[in-house]
Amino acid sequence: MKREFKFTQIGRIVTMYLAQLLRDKEVDINEPMTDTYLFEIGYEMGLSEDNIMKIVSELKTMGIVD
Repeated sequence: MKREFKFTQIGRIVTMYLAQLLRDKEVDINEPMTDTYLFEIGYEMGLSEDNIMKIVSELKTMGIVD
């Protein structure tokens, strides 16, 4: 098994996005959240709508969100 790993560019963005999301004390990851809220998190980070859509798509692909 490989012993050293590096985050890809999208990996870094997704990781920072999830960290920002979990900083919000009102977030309950056991409850559904709207796409509007997911976009708000991205906007707070200064991300474009296109980048936010890529992040959400990546989270869906990874099976992190449904």
